[in-house]
Amino acid sequence: MALGSACFGTIGLFFDGLYTRRGIDMQGLTMAMITLFGIMAAGYLFFYILKPDKTPKTEKFFGLSAYGKNKKAVALIGVATLLVVIIFLIQPTFNHTYVAYTGTLKRLSILMSVVMGHLFFNEGDFKKRIWAAILIIAGAILISTDDLPVKISSQIEGWGL
Repeated sequence: MALGSACFGTIGLFFDGLYTRRGIDMQGLTMAMITLFGIMAAGYLFFYILKPDKTPKTEKFFGLSAYGKNKKAVALIGVATLLVVIIFLIQPTFNHTYVAYTGTLKRLSILMSVVMGHLFFNEGDFKKRIWAAILIIAGAILISTDDLPVKISSQIEGWGL
């Protein structure tokens, strides 16, 4: 499943680059956001119809009542706002660099994902996950410090292309 997720994520990066580069002003990005959240909502509705999460245990932790009784609602709104801000700040970089580099930049959110998974969903092996996230971020930083675009461009020009 992880490999499939990575493959779909890579295909998604190509579409991210296309709608950001082809959209006028922020039109492509805004349309993509609407489409993304529409697909996510439809997917959640589909799975909710197949298997409603109305057991007392899931209702206690994930139901709407859980968000009204504690600080999870404020945190959820904060995370949603942060997600929208991140998307609007990172997406325009598709116009200035390679899709792979911007994709690497987008993967820096893994640290937030690991922490939020631990806080909201009580995911296990937090220490292992946080170290893996730190290694991924270190790899992204190493990739960003390499001058690969210049090397590739000079190699392609050397071939006469």
